[in-house]
Amino acid sequence: CIPPGFSAQTMQQSVFVAPGQCEAVRFSVKVADDLAPGRRLPLTAMLTVNSQPWGELCEALVIPLPE
Repeated sequence: CIPPGFSAQTMQQSVFVAPGQCEAVRFSVKVADDLAPGRRLPLTAMLTVNSQPWGELCEALVIPLPE
């Protein structure tokens, strides 16, 4: 889930992760051109584990710096 003005490749992907193991899902996000400095914008992931929705979890935080 991305903030307004951002764009991303299709990120929906299913991954099987065995207990005790780790997996990575790669994606890319293009940040909006008109971000106000200092505004904090979360990038989140909607997770479902064993058919149970976990909701949105914050995966990254974009904080534009002043030029």
